Amino acid sequence: MDLNFKPMRNLLVFVFIDIFLFSCNNNGNGKLEQQIEARINETCKSEDCNIDLSKVTSFKWSKFYVFKETVSLETVEKAINQSYPYFSDVARRLVFLDKNNKIVYHEDIFPNVEGVRNNDIIFYMPDTVNYRVYTSPNFSVKKEQLEKGHFYILYQ
Repeated sequence: MDLNFKPMRNLLVFVFIDIFLFSCNNNGNGKLEQQIEARINETCKSEDCNIDLSKVTSFKWSKFYVFKETVSLETVEKAINQSYPYFSDVARRLVFLDKNNKIVYHEDIFPNVEGVRNNDIIFYMPDTVNYRVYTSPNFSVKKEQLEKGHFYILYQ
């Protein structure tokens, strides 16, 4: 029996190249962060403005948490008062809960070892805390310049 694995090998090579190119082009922002960035670009005509996150999210939520990259699973679970099965690695986490305290959306944004990237969305957090809880969708936005590009800091 003579099996020809050349087509399968070519397919695998193509898949790996595609994954590599996608990862090189990905700026590291999560899907929701990209939607927030798009909303800011649509509505903000100056360096500082305001946005309503309820206009960005496609789900109903009553509060959300932003966790620093270094926060442990135990800290996340204690803060949200429930099990968090989505924990995988060092990442900045956004966790949205509905009025029944059910997780309706979560997103991990993996840090860049080189620092803040172009178009990053940063929820302001003092160094003295590991996470913040937000119940209002209204944020002030400040655009900050980078050497090549900019990023946004959201305040409440």
